[in-house]
Amino acid sequence: DLEEAFRSEGPQQGEAKPLLLQLQRQPQPFLVLMRSLDTPAANKPLHLAVLRILMQLVDFPEALLLPWHEAMDTCMACLQSPNTDREVLQELILFLHRLASISRDYAVVLNQLGARDAISKALEKHLGELELAQELRDMVFKCEKHAHLYRKLTTNILGGCIQVRGKVRGH
Repeated sequence: DLEEAFRSEGPQQGEAKPLLLQLQRQPQPFLVLMRSLDTPAANKPLHLAVLRILMQLVDFPEALLLPWHEAMDTCMACLQSPNTDREVLQELILFLHRLASISRDYAVVLNQLGARDAISKALEKHLGELELAQELRDMVFKCEKHAHLYRKLTTNILGGCIQVRGKVRGH
């Protein structure tokens, strides 16, 4: 349904909005769509179709409430694969750049997943000819402090939970 809504010259707000609201309530189809990027490189037509849908999807304000962060590892798998087609890689970089531009949180997640090194390797492999790749790498790098802070906060919160649990068990 989502693909049909986006097939016209441009997605119509009226057609896509009900689908986005449904995906917010039931995100499984969205996650399946995202995870299809973690299929063999021979699935180039599928990868390109998925990335084009995601690129259009991210432009809707309602789409920001979808669980993008839960499927970022599949984007990374596609980015890191030495077999990923150059055209797919280019579309993926454009999509990730758009997503990270909309919310710094996604740049932080990409940082935590090692995107900076993966982007650097892709740039080396393709002789620096990937549009917005250097900008995305810089954006991800600028979030290093935030990523470190998130890791530290997560560690402290988990440590506190473990202490509380230990005290509760002790009573």
